[in-house]
Amino acid sequence: MANEITQLEQVSVQQDEVNKEPESGSFGFLNWVARSGETVSPWWSKARDIDLRKFFLGSDHLSGAIYAIVARLTTIPFKIVPVDPTITRHVQMADSIQQNLTEMTNFGKGWNLGYGSFILDYLSQDNGCFMEILGKGNKSGPITGIPMGLNHLDSSACTRTRNPEFPVIYTDINGKRYKLHYTRVIDMVSLPSSDLRMNNVGFCGISRAINTAQHLIDISTFEQEKLGSRPARNILVGSKISTRDLALAFRSAERQMDNEGLRRFAKTVFIGNPSLDIALDIVDLASLPDGYDKDTSIKLGMAAIALAFGVDLRELWPATITGATKADASIQHMKARGKAIGEILQMTTRQIEHKFLPPYLRMIHDFTDDDEDAARAAILNTRSQAYERLIAIRGLTERTVREKMLADSSITRVQFETMELESGRLPDGEPLLALFYSTDNETRAMLNLPVRDPLDTNSNPPTVIIPLIDQNINAVQAIYINTSSDRLKRKTASSLAALNALRSLYTDELHPVAQNEFAPTVDITSANDV
Repeated sequence: MANEITQLEQVSVQQDEVNKEPESGSFGFLNWVARSGETVSPWWSKARDIDLRKFFLGSDHLSGAIYAIVARLTTIPFKIVPVDPTITRHVQMADSIQQNLTEMTNFGKGWNLGYGSFILDYLSQDNGCFMEILGKGNKSGPITGIPMGLNHLDSSACTRTRNPEFPVIYTDINGKRYKLHYTRVIDMVSLPSSDLRMNNVGFCGISRAINTAQHLIDISTFEQEKLGSRPARNILVGSKISTRDLALAFRSAERQMDNEGLRRFAKTVFIGNPSLDIALDIVDLASLPDGYDKDTSIKLGMAAIALAFGVDLRELWPATITGATKADASIQHMKARGKAIGEILQMTTRQIEHKFLPPYLRMIHDFTDDDEDAARAAILNTRSQAYERLIAIRGLTERTVREKMLADSSITRVQFETMELESGRLPDGEPLLALFYSTDNETRAMLNLPVRDPLDTNSNPPTVIIPLIDQNINAVQAIYINTSSDRLKRKTASSLAALNALRSLYTDELHPVAQNEFAPTVDITSANDV
C-alpha cells in the first residue's frame, strides 16, 4: 500500500503539499479561526469563502447541520458495477476500482475523509468543491490510461476559468500554479450563478442561511451574557444613592459571593442608607425581551437552515416534530431523499462515471433503508399482479412483460437473456432454432450436424440424429467450461439451448403444436412469440 500511495503522490499536483511538515503555531491559528467574525465579505470573492469557513465554526446549529449532512452522505454505501456482469474482465475491473476508491482516496486516508472534505466545501464554499483525478501523463495535460485515484482539493486554492479544456487553476501551497485539464478534475457547485463573468461560482448553503445562523448565534450569546459568569440578577434599592455607593455595593457583593463559592448564580445586591426610612424598589437586570420564546426561535431557525441546505427539517432536528403521522413521516423522508441528498449523489455519480470510470462500468448507491426496501417490494408485487392479468387477457406477451421488467430494473440483462433462452427465444426475440441458419462462423461450428437440414424431422430419423445432437452438446459444454471469453460463453449458452430445443423435436416430450411451429416451412423471421 505504501508503494501505491507514493505513486499517487508522484502524479498529484499536491505533491509539495502532502510532503510539507506542519508549521508551528497552526493550532493557535485554528483557535483564532474558531472565533467567527460577525461580518462576511460581500458576494463574491475568495475573502468571502474564507469568512464563511470562519463563520460556521462559530455557529453550533450551523456546524451541527453540516455535520449531519456530511455524515449522511459519506455513510451511504456505493458500488462500482459492470454494465454487463457476464463479462468477467469487467467484473474484476469494477472490484479493483471499488477497492481503489474506498481505500486509496486522499493518499490512502479513505473515501470517507476525501469525500467528506469534498462535501464540506460544497456546503460551505460559494466557489464549490473540487477533486483531483490522479493519473499518468503531464500534470498540466490530459490523463493517459486509466485513472489511479481521487484526492480532495482545497476550494480556496482553486480558481475557476472559462476555458473548457482547463476549467480550474490550482495554486499549490508553495505558490506554484497548475492548469488542471478537464480529465484531471471533478468540480461541483451549489446554485451556480447565471452571470457568465462569475465562471459558475455559486451560492452555497451557508450563504443561504447566514442571517438565520447569525440570529441563532445572537440567541446563544444573549443567554451566555445573561446566565453565564455570575451576572447580577437584580438590585434591591432602599433609597436614593450615589453612583459611588452603587459601585461599592457591587464590589462588596462580588467579594461575598466569591467567599461563598458562587460561580454561576448571583445573589441580589442590596443598596440603601441605614439612617433613612426603608422604601424598597427592585431593578431587574436579567429580564428577557417581551414575547421572546427560545423554543420557537430555534425551531424556526433550524427550519430555515434545513431549507437553505435543501433537506427536510427531520434530517436536522427530528426530536422537535410532534403529532406527525407515519404517512407524513414517510412523505417527508422521500422528499428529503429527492432534494439535496439525491442531487449531490446524482452529481457525484455523473462526474465519476464520466471522468473516472471506463464506459463499461457504472456507480450505484445503496440506501440502507428497510422502509424503502419494503416500498420497493410492494411496488414490484403490484406490477407482477398487473402483468399476470395482462398476460391472461393477452394484453401483453411474456416477452413484452420481461422487457418492461428489464427497463424498470426489476431483472438484470443476464436474467432476461436466461429466461428468454428457457422460453425458446434468443435475446433479440427470434426462435432458438433460428440459430441453425446463423451466418456466424463460431455458432455454425458449434451447431454443425452432418445432415442437410437439422429441422427436417421427416428426413432425419430420431435414432440417427439424436446421438449426433448429443455429441455436439458434449462438445459445446466443454467449450463453455474451458473458455475464459465472456463473448464466447454467451454464444455457447445460446448454442446449448438451441441443441436441446432441437433434441426435443426428435422426442415425444415436445407438444405436437410446437413441432408444427418449427416445421421447415415456417417463416422463422416472423415467429417472435414462440
